[in-house]
Amino acid sequence: MRSYGNGQPVGFAEEVICLAGDWKRNKTIGVLQFDSIEAAQRWFNSDPIFRQHDWLDDAEIWIVPLVSEIKPWKYLQLSLLKITNEDEFKHQYLPNYGELVTSFGGVPFVCSTSDVEVRRGIKEIDYLIMTEWPDEESALKWSRSQHITMCEAFVTLTTNDEYACGALVWAYSLREVKTTKKLVCMVTKQVSKHMMSLIESVFDHVELVDVLDSKDETNLALLSRPDLGVTFTKLHCWRLTQYTKAVFMDADTMVLQNVDDLFERDEFSASPDPGWPDCFNSGVFVYKPSMETYKKLLQFAVEHGSFDGGDQLILFAHDTKHSFSWYFIKSSYHFGRHAPSQVTVFV
Repeated sequence: MRSYGNGQPVGFAEEVICLAGDWKRNKTIGVLQFDSIEAAQRWFNSDPIFRQHDWLDDAEIWIVPLVSEIKPWKYLQLSLLKITNEDEFKHQYLPNYGELVTSFGGVPFVCSTSDVEVRRGIKEIDYLIMTEWPDEESALKWSRSQHITMCEAFVTLTTNDEYACGALVWAYSLREVKTTKKLVCMVTKQVSKHMMSLIESVFDHVELVDVLDSKDETNLALLSRPDLGVTFTKLHCWRLTQYTKAVFMDADTMVLQNVDDLFERDEFSASPDPGWPDCFNSGVFVYKPSMETYKKLLQFAVEHGSFDGGDQLILFAHDTKHSFSWYFIKSSYHFGRHAPSQVTVFV
């Protein structure tokens, strides 16, 4: 990359990922680093021949101050954000994004619109996040694992091939009712390679997760549901912070008509359990991914366990004592064929 004026060549970012807006697109960008904003302005206002205007005629140009120097030839990822909730962006999205990016070796720089001088191009943005990567491998690894798109998603979980079949049917049912949301499947290593390949061909994003087992073997035996021991793994859904809101559905559910309107509900929205009407059924619920909530739920599960060994009463107990409230949605959104639940009553 050639140097222009006093600008130091930094390199090309291979992709621009736009997180929101109707103007989403991918393109190659070039980055020049100047000693000051004034130097960058002088460069932009300089003679067209000196500026090599042939490659700038159709370019969008932003003059962006960075909090630290970017070393030459690092890989950069530019994220353009138009946000609707300033407080949520600052206190939930940015901390989660920073923690995840750092775990992959990236360093994010955040600029608000007031810090950016747009000389040519899109102006309807609120923030830019420029993430610096140490090498191409780290950048590509992050890109493959996250698919960042500040969007909404239906999420499910499969811990074996049997439930993987259910997840595929579930995804098909959502496609049939023409959902506009992303489809995400969390899978554990117990799923075979063959089923994994089928899942990857159907879902927009596949997330590999570890099995969390409640270890409440006695209580599980009482309920004749030993399979509930791995349902704690469902808590991983709160780690999908690349999505602004999500609807979790068990892999043994099937969608009969479009339910995208669920995304208009607040966290935490769920239907009542038919056997325990004062408790929600965690087979279908609306939530907002958050690393903070994930850590709180996991800590609560470790400290308190669950009567039935599954995730449902953990979520309910945490709901009644801590961070989120249960918002009621009609049972018609989640009608189980096993109703009412079989419950052993102790006197």
